Amino acid sequence: MIRAFFDPFLWFDMLCPPILNKGDKVALVAPGGAVDEIKIRFAKEVIIGKGFEPVCGDHLLGRSNYFSGTDEERASDLQKALDDPEIKAVFMARGGYGITRIIDRLDFTAFLRNPKWLCGFSDITALLNHHPEVVSVHGPMPTTFSKDRNSTDQLFDFLMGKDLDYTVRENRYNKKGSVIAPLVGGNLTLVCHCLGSASEIDMDGKILFVEEIGEALYAIDRLMVQLKRAGKLANLAGIIVGQFSAVRDSQIPFGKDAYGIIRSHVEEYGYPCLFGFPAGHDTENLPLPISGLVSLDVRESENSRVSACFGNGI
Repeated sequence: MIRAFFDPFLWFDMLCPPILNKGDKVALVAPGGAVDEIKIRFAKEVIIGKGFEPVCGDHLLGRSNYFSGTDEERASDLQKALDDPEIKAVFMARGGYGITRIIDRLDFTAFLRNPKWLCGFSDITALLNHHPEVVSVHGPMPTTFSKDRNSTDQLFDFLMGKDLDYTVRENRYNKKGSVIAPLVGGNLTLVCHCLGSASEIDMDGKILFVEEIGEALYAIDRLMVQLKRAGKLANLAGIIVGQFSAVRDSQIPFGKDAYGIIRSHVEEYGYPCLFGFPAGHDTENLPLPISGLVSLDVRESENSRVSACFGNGI
């Protein structure tokens, strides 16, 4: 039996941006770290090949120490993309660090009046979840378009109105169950970083997605403890665990791998847990709709399924 963890009457208040049509303009902005010009050149070719017109932010290829520009410059580029009615989607060029330095400078009035797709992952987690009433996309960014063609194709297919339907290989850490609920989350560090801020994520009744890169096992445990102590794990509808890439142990072994750590912190709860979803910092990074309604069907000894219909009709 599939449980539904949402109020269907409240769900109609959700804003799903319109599908992309051939010829639409899409923006490329760099709200965080500086970007590689060669990767941007490739991304523009991909976008043009899909039938869209790329519009580059003024400081897309800029540099201010670590960042692609000063806080003012990066915020200005993103603000212009949010406000321009001709821009139908905004692709964040890369993650790294920087979005939370500028997010409180942004005015989302025009964006909320005429929502458009915000696309990215990693550091961009904070932006994707900042206005949960608008569906956004956790998925490939322009600087990662070249890593996996299938993930990039799936991203554009979804933006053009195609449903998402994934079969996920069995994993020994899975906890079976089925649920339909809105999806939230992204990078685990950013999910925790947003606690206590205007970007804190409401996780009650939601499916939480998490992925991570480059963290020590004890640090992953600490992040999960933080979520638990903040009351964020007890009332989830489910959890989807993506890639935990380049994870390292300390000199004295922690005793559990990343998935084992996460499973131990959600063990006491009855909701379904899916491990090994192919999204994050590895080669494959399948798109997921943040704030979109997702159907999660987890099996323990066979393949599981994750699906989402465009416009959220499950």
